[in-house]
Amino acid sequence: MAVEDYPTPALPEETGVVASDLFGQAISQVAVAAGRDDTLPMLTGIRVEISGEKVVLAATDRFRLAVRELTWSTSAADIEAAILVPAKTLAEAARAGTDGTDVHLSLGAGAAVGKDGLLGIRSNGKRTTSRLLDAEFPKFRQLLPAEHTAVATVGVAELTEAIKRVALVADRGAQVRMEFSDDSLRLTAGGEDAVGRARICPSNSPATR
Repeated sequence: MAVEDYPTPALPEETGVVASDLFGQAISQVAVAAGRDDTLPMLTGIRVEISGEKVVLAATDRFRLAVRELTWSTSAADIEAAILVPAKTLAEAARAGTDGTDVHLSLGAGAAVGKDGLLGIRSNGKRTTSRLLDAEFPKFRQLLPAEHTAVATVGVAELTEAIKRVALVADRGAQVRMEFSDDSLRLTAGGEDAVGRARICPSNSPATR
């Protein structure tokens, strides 16, 4: 195929800039919850809400919901926009570079943000262009409780290791039951022939309050 037959599409005007390390971390935390069923395109994307220097990322597959907020640099402090980007595109762009350089995102400026239906990502000499998803993302904020009756604080490493242990004997897709007490968290998961259990005890504070 001749390169000249496939010219690089013109990008919308640059919208904002974010450090690649922050971009990669935020995308990886959210993309894991995105759906993979192409018959439900609204769930295969990451919703990107822009409000001045604040950016909110959200993804859900109906069973999980991940939300991450971050700040970026933009010349349009009054910008207000929301778009839906294929999660695969953002995940691949995030993996491409986390070397601390800036990631430049192009969606247009002012009222034109997202109107071209394109997203341009440029970082460290690499350039990615993707079409936006023309679908309505679920209203996820109504799924988040305004108040909590209890809060549990658990170390990420300890929780991850405990889940891996109980998952060894669980059927694929099995639920993990979490039982909270004042000083510990007990995880249980099982299949037809075996049950896995793990207990996490915080070293310096109660598990719940």
